[in-house]
Amino acid sequence: MTNENCCKCDNVVEDGICCPCCQSFVHPKCAGFTKDSLSLYKKMKNLRWYCDNCLGYVDDVKGISKLINDKHVALDMELKKISESGDILKNDIEQLRIAVDNSKGKLDQVASVDSLKSEINAKWSEVVKKNCDAVCSEVRSIQKTLNVVNENKERENNIIIFNLAESENSVKDKEIVMKIFQSLTEESIKSSDVVKIFRQGKKEEQITSPRPIIVKFNNTSSKVLVMNKLFKIKLLDDKLKSIRISHDMTREQRTDYRKLVDEAKSKEADDGEDFLYRVRGPVGRWKIVRFLKKGK
Repeated sequence: MTNENCCKCDNVVEDGICCPCCQSFVHPKCAGFTKDSLSLYKKMKNLRWYCDNCLGYVDDVKGISKLINDKHVALDMELKKISESGDILKNDIEQLRIAVDNSKGKLDQVASVDSLKSEINAKWSEVVKKNCDAVCSEVRSIQKTLNVVNENKERENNIIIFNLAESENSVKDKEIVMKIFQSLTEESIKSSDVVKIFRQGKKEEQITSPRPIIVKFNNTSSKVLVMNKLFKIKLLDDKLKSIRISHDMTREQRTDYRKLVDEAKSKEADDGEDFLYRVRGPVGRWKIVRFLKKGK
């Protein structure tokens, strides 16, 4: 039993379909599944169903890639324009220098020649600096966008396990983590679904608290399967009941998530005792969802 409400009819879902993006549930009948199609869906491990709200996010990564490519093309065009303008300005200055040299005898009598040369040099330096600053700013903006996209993609299939006691070695850690996954998912998660399991940070001689464990899955479906079974942690052995499992988020994502959680708590306090407010959705695209309390 999921203890969640159907995102279509809002009734409790006991055995439903889960959207891998926002982790909302739906009755198979509400989603339009026939008996045959539901059987096929459960057999096909990589077959996914997306709710209506999440279908719009499917092309997000493509959109970001296109935006970055467009930025690169625009940057190349700007650099080309700056180069062409610089060549023209250099040519004009050279022509001016030639004219000055040809008229040196007359210009030597003009007291403002040195001032004129200084003004030309100053204007040239100002033009170059202004264009360089603009290019550098654009490059930094593009680089920042690329870094954010790459970091989010790197963490997309990761989870973090907290409060799991330190073992004598990494092999033992992996055995315990796989045992937890198999208990939570009724042995649906196999070792082939996991790319890497490792402790975060360097082990200290005097351990005050266990280091977090980062788990990298080879696909999103395996991660979602584990995250949807976290309510079973309380059924684990006594030594494992205190563990906590969460998404592997960036510092900015953790800050945004905490703000939404605080906002949800505030809404729940203001609304009285009839509704629960929870933060749901894929990492980075969370939303606050309201649920009717049981028995109301």
